[in-house]
Amino acid sequence: MRVNVFKSPLLHFLAMLGIDEDTYRLREGNDFSFMLAGIVYCCRVLGVKIILPTKFRKGETAEDDERFLELRLKHLTDGSFSPIAEIISLLAYSRHYTFNHANAGAIS
Repeated sequence: MRVNVFKSPLLHFLAMLGIDEDTYRLREGNDFSFMLAGIVYCCRVLGVKIILPTKFRKGETAEDDERFLELRLKHLTDGSFSPIAEIISLLAYSRHYTFNHANAGAIS
């Protein structure tokens, strides 16, 4: 089961972000991977802020830790059926493309 890209506002935003406004074509992996990496970082930071609010961190118990790990596994990791998992898969694909892309400047 894959995530339907256009049902998630975040993935819809990324689909639009992947279009280069100058050429009206999709961006290449090496032009898009840094954007994806920033989105993944922001999603994880916001996820942690939502799952573990700062005002409750002083009185954290083992139950809170278990709840955090459960929600992290459900929403913030690759392999779950969540938008962040789809973004991580896109990031892995773009990184693979970037590392295998011939760098013409370095060759000449």
